[in-house]
Amino acid sequence: MKWKILIVEDEPLEQEALCLFLKNAPFPNETRVAGNSVAFTTAALDWNPDIVLLDIRIPGGDGLSILQELKNKGFTGKVLILTAYDIFEYAQRALELGVQAFLLKPVSREKLYETLERTIAQITQEESGEGHRKQFLQF
Repeated sequence: MKWKILIVEDEPLEQEALCLFLKNAPFPNETRVAGNSVAFTTAALDWNPDIVLLDIRIPGGDGLSILQELKNKGFTGKVLILTAYDIFEYAQRALELGVQAFLLKPVSREKLYETLERTIAQITQEESGEGHRKQFLQF
């Protein structure tokens, strides 16, 4: 399976680095980039990525508020926050929105791959129904 990954980042150098990391990733993927809130909303709803790498501060709004709106519209993709802002309130809000990880920039290629592989494993498990079975067996 080719994983659809949306990069939501407005800084061209960050976009380029993330695209390069994903081009050389140890798992097949198709990558798109959204540089602002409108592009993020459109790509999330029309393309329906499996995973979003989301910067919090993007032109046109803050990524977490837009994520909340998307979730209200039924978006179910997994989200990894990539931010330069180590602010507790951001992390707390991200957790409330069900974000998979909160990574600080600059993120290493190894850390990004590890987090993405863990997220892919979770998606695979959920899709196979094993996640629900394991939860049920724990009771």
